[in-house]
Amino acid sequence: MYTRTTKEVEIDEVDQKTVFLIANKSEIFDSWRECAKFKLMGFQDPVEFWKQFVELSRKCDEESGIYKLGLVEIENMNEQKVVILPKSDDENNNLITLGIGQDTTGEERYQRKMQKLGKTVKFFGADPMVELNSEIYSRIGKYFPFAVARHPGYTNASVEKNGEFIDQNVAHVDILYFIKQILDIEKIDNLWIDAEGAEYELFDIFEKNGVLDQNDITVCQVNLEVHIADPVGHQINPNIEKQKIFLDFVKKIITEKKYGIFHAVEEFHMKIYLFNFESDYCRNKF
Repeated sequence: MYTRTTKEVEIDEVDQKTVFLIANKSEIFDSWRECAKFKLMGFQDPVEFWKQFVELSRKCDEESGIYKLGLVEIENMNEQKVVILPKSDDENNNLITLGIGQDTTGEERYQRKMQKLGKTVKFFGADPMVELNSEIYSRIGKYFPFAVARHPGYTNASVEKNGEFIDQNVAHVDILYFIKQILDIEKIDNLWIDAEGAEYELFDIFEKNGVLDQNDITVCQVNLEVHIADPVGHQINPNIEKQKIFLDFVKKIITEKKYGIFHAVEEFHMKIYLFNFESDYCRNKF
């Protein structure tokens, strides 16, 4: 477990003040959608879309004033997660991590920020690589030694071990079964997905009237890492088919008026943050 520095204590104090921000979420979301429709919906070339997505999407972040929502950046060992801290009196919160990657620094930092606010967080983490993940995640929450995918099965997947990615046969459970039967929850405050390429088949869970909506399961905030391709040595081999899936996914999100896509970052892979503006629960809580 990490030890907070003086600087991090100061950052926590600044972040806590975001709970007092009052923003017109409908106005911000409408402004973002108009910008996103203008800048992103016209693309047909998935390669060019991937190249320009971060720059154009960040311009829409700025034009729509998403900072008014109180986005907080949380560092883990090699990347950032984004959250909006709860503004309601609800003391109970949860966070699901799909793909732990032998690093819970982000979860621990989030937990400490929430504790400062008097909030309790239940953590649920799934990763087929038991080594280290079981030990470190069990310190903060419940660890599950399998992958979570759109459908159950047993396939070859890229998993991280000792800082390197290796191919390994892994068992995975259906995400609906995982949420509904194993976790037995209907509201997910934060969902962090780093599935090393398996995230593409999960895109449809965010669709309006998709499998989660059909089962009255609400997801408020999502940190999603989208892999352009599996790493090979020290190179990344672009996959145009995956870029096309990503293009279609973004267009569907914009069209359906459910989630906003913010804070895009590309570091070999695409990292995006989604917030559910359609849900009364999410809008009122955050």
